[in-house]
Amino acid sequence: YRFATTDERAFMDAVAEAADLFICHSPGTTHDALLAGIPCLVLPQHMEQYMSAKRVEQFGAGLSVSPKEEKADYKALIARLVTEPGFRKAAEGFAQRYHDFDSASAGMRMAEACVRLVEQ
Repeated sequence: YRFATTDERAFMDAVAEAADLFICHSPGTTHDALLAGIPCLVLPQHMEQYMSAKRVEQFGAGLSVSPKEEKADYKALIARLVTEPGFRKAAEGFAQRYHDFDSASAGMRMAEACVRLVEQ
């Protein structure tokens, strides 16, 4: 498998072009992977991440490992995610379904809604 890590800022579009799998914990990175049609192995550390990981599994676009899991077989999980076509197909389906999603615009709409709520 191709494998890379970085401590530097990574531009997800460029990473996704070369990736067969994302291993991540945050909903933001998971979102980037799925919008690029890339399956995920999600390693959640707190509740928000856990909820996001469960949704990825429900959609069929990845697997997750609970932080309480002491003996996860990461090699087997990675092998499944890159060799079983259903994960890629589900991730690509997610990407097709949400192809016009723009996170910057969505963030702006949420911020504007919050301002309206505060001003009421």
